[in-house]
Formats: sequence, structure tokens, C-alpha cells
Amino acid sequence: MHYLCISPNPPIMKHKTLLYICFFLALPILVSSQNYRYVQTVFPGSVKTAGIIYGTAPFLNSPYINEAATTVQNLVLDLYRPQNDTFSNRPAIIFAHPGGFVTGNRNVDDMVAFCDTFARKGYVTATIDYRQGLEVLDNPDLHYQRGAYRGIQDGRTAVRFLRANAAQYGIDPDKVYFAGSSAGSFIAITSVYLDATELPPMSVQVSYTAFFQNYTGP
Repeated sequence: MHYLCISPNPPIMKHKTLLYICFFLALPILVSSQNYRYVQTVFPGSVKTAGIIYGTAPFLNSPYINEAATTVQNLVLDLYRPQNDTFSNRPAIIFAHPGGFVTGNRNVDDMVAFCDTFARKGYVTATIDYRQGLEVLDNPDLHYQRGAYRGIQDGRTAVRFLRANAAQYGIDPDKVYFAGSSAGSFIAITSVYLDATELPPMSVQVSYTAFFQNYTGP
């Protein structure tokens, strides 16, 4: 948008003042007409790619008493990208749902809403499923730590997947972020900060008793 300021033969000394006045009068209009990617909503919608397999892992078989009883299954995410976006090097955000490591899935309303909202701002977003299930009646401290650690493993797998496939999905591999709600927030913060020297002793192979029987957790 162009602006023209006209003055009938103003003195030369007033030209600069007139120019400043015109600039500051136009500035609010110029600022309000700009779109700020990643801050404001700049795209009309998001494009969802559902059911992307980002890894495989041994899932506990219900009723979760014997941790050695597992079935290898796929880990799945849904990916959201800005509609009609021409950028190919975008930051990504992974969202992990709530549910206390016993319930929930990637289609939880708030995770879907987050993905859509941030994709419209220019991010690539993903909502993930992760392993659930733990024995809560015996050794709850042990089993909750182990259940959380399985979620951490899956969260980090999702990060590795997006980085490895960054070119395919138009992602900057150095700008992958992680967010979550409730149990998902535990996965997020520990995925970022936990290193190999800080692993809880209960995350490795353990022997435990559940309902008066002895088991070995891998």
C-alpha cells in the first residue's frame, strides 16, 4: 500500500517533519496489515495425514500383571501441516495426550485442537499414541515409573522419526519441540531433560511380586 503526502510549496526545513508525520500516520495501518508467522493464524486450515507409523514397540498384554507378556505393535501419530504453505523448513511440535499412562489416545480433543491451531500458525504438528497399561494394585511406585519410562521411550522415538523424515514433511530437524498434557507432560519434560545417568533403577530389568506371584519385568 502506498501513501502520498502533498503540501503546497512547504519550506524546505519542513520537509523532514512532514515526512515523519506521514510515516507515523501510516505505521499502524502497515503493522496491522502484516501477518506474523508462528505467532498469528496465517493459514486458512491444516492438512492432516493420519495413521503414520513412527516405530514399533512391545506393548504389555492386558491385564498387565506379567510384564514379560508383550505383543509388538505399531506406534502411530497423526501429522498436521499448514494448508497452502510454501515453506519447507518449519519447526515441529509433538503433542502427547493425557490419561495417567492407562488411557487416552492421539485423538483426544485438546491434542487435535492444539495440532490444528499451531499448524494454522505455520508449524508442523503431530499428536502421538504411546504405550499404556500398568499394574496399579501391587508395587504402584515401581509400575508407574516403568509405565512412564515406556512413554518416554516412545516420545523420543517420535522425535527421532520426525528428524529422520524432516525433508519429507518439510521440517527443520533442529527445531523439534515436545508438549503434553498430564501424563503427556511427564513424557515431554523427561524426553527433553532425562539422560542415561539419571535413569531410575526401576526402569531396567527387575524382579517383582504381583498377586503373590513372582515376575521379571524386562
